[in-house]
Amino acid sequence: LSTLGERVQKSLNNIKSDSDQHILIVTHVSPIKAAVAWTLGVTDAIVWRTRLDTASFTQIEINTVAPVLLGFNRIPGSK
Repeated sequence: LSTLGERVQKSLNNIKSDSDQHILIVTHVSPIKAAVAWTLGVTDAIVWRTRLDTASFTQIEINTVAPVLLGFNRIPGSK
């Protein structure tokens, strides 16, 4: 899990340095949770306290000084 978190953080930091675009990343549960941990500035231990539904999406804004979690575990078509 920590190795996965390191890889995700490295990738997101690379995206952050070139953040003048919209990017869609499709992946599995653990990388999404690692991205949320990176966004919130917390450890990977958060993965045990979060849940993702099938076909949900998470939205992160990374073109600011610090990344911002805009949505987590959203289901398309629901409010």
